[in-house]
Amino acid sequence: MDDTSEFWRGIAVIEDALTALDLTGIAAMTDAQKVTAMTRIRTLEGRVSAAAAVATDAVARSCATERTTGTPLADFLATTEGRTPSQGLGQVFRASRITADPRIRDAALSGRVGPDHAAAIGDQLRTMPRDQMTGSSQMRV
Repeated sequence: MDDTSEFWRGIAVIEDALTALDLTGIAAMTDAQKVTAMTRIRTLEGRVSAAAAVATDAVARSCATERTTGTPLADFLATTEGRTPSQGLGQVFRASRITADPRIRDAALSGRVGPDHAAAIGDQLRTMPRDQMTGSSQMRV
């Protein structure tokens, strides 16, 4: 059995759920329901963004776009997503900051922190001297 089949099934479920989501019903909701709907969708957006960052970091670490397309990842993102090369590079750096520590990555994937917050925490961790990180079990994310 393919070790990645569960991954691809999960991606298909997300794609199907987004296709089935009918946002026209929001107009008929009460104000409280609208706020709840917005909050839940924005949390999902952050979780999907964090998942994209994990995948982006895996591609960056393995040089997968260079090996499969002959294109550096930042340029690949620029070409395939309509970004500038600097925006593509920014996405690569953001992904590496989100995945800088498993606790940060997992907090972003679960929605406990947003991806921008996770990237900021990851950036700070990278700049801390190693001797300050030895008490990392005290860090709460």
